[in-house]
Amino acid sequence: MDTPQRIYIAGPMTGIAGMNYPAFYAAEKYLQGAWTYVVNPATLCAEGTSWGECMRTDLAELVRCDAIFLLPGWQQSKGATLEHHVAERIGLTILYAEGAAPVRLDGVGDIDSEAKGSGARYNSGKAKLSLIPFVTLYDEAAVWEYGERKYKAWNWTKGMDWSIPFECAMRHLAKWQAGEDNDEESGLPHLAHAMCNLRMLTLYSKTFPQGDNRPPKENLKG
Repeated sequence: MDTPQRIYIAGPMTGIAGMNYPAFYAAEKYLQGAWTYVVNPATLCAEGTSWGECMRTDLAELVRCDAIFLLPGWQQSKGATLEHHVAERIGLTILYAEGAAPVRLDGVGDIDSEAKGSGARYNSGKAKLSLIPFVTLYDEAAVWEYGERKYKAWNWTKGMDWSIPFECAMRHLAKWQAGEDNDEESGLPHLAHAMCNLRMLTLYSKTFPQGDNRPPKENLKG
């Protein structure tokens, strides 16, 4: 677009003091001069006009424009998100006021595509559990079953001093380090026993802080 022509302002109104009109008029003033014509929805509908009627009027103006200018909070507005969708679909230039640009999430696929295999999913910041080698859980599950028979299922979740599962894990690791692969009593791998005890400690750190009987940190400083 060599010479900017018409631009439409979109943003939240409903539920905001003064219908957010000050933000719309400030945006209009900001855009004037750079654009030949600025469409300000705050001037389009008379007070008391229904939301549906206003949207019909607003959309009729939007489709005549070359660009849309989105105000902060537009993503929480039913009308502004609709206007953004229409603008995107018909190829308008999309501009954002400061603080209005959407946060882009790392993900896969294309939410707007109809092609097979293009399903979108945004998992940025979530734990990547696919990195865990789940095949190792078979031995751990066998240890948990052994514990269920010896004690009672989930008995351990009631909590205990943290030193108890720590000592158990260390004993199993010491046996493994000495060349013994399987526990003499259970016949199951020492490493699986150690992992189960470490899982106990991990859960206790979240659910049973009163079991923390580690020595004071200052006593362990060199």
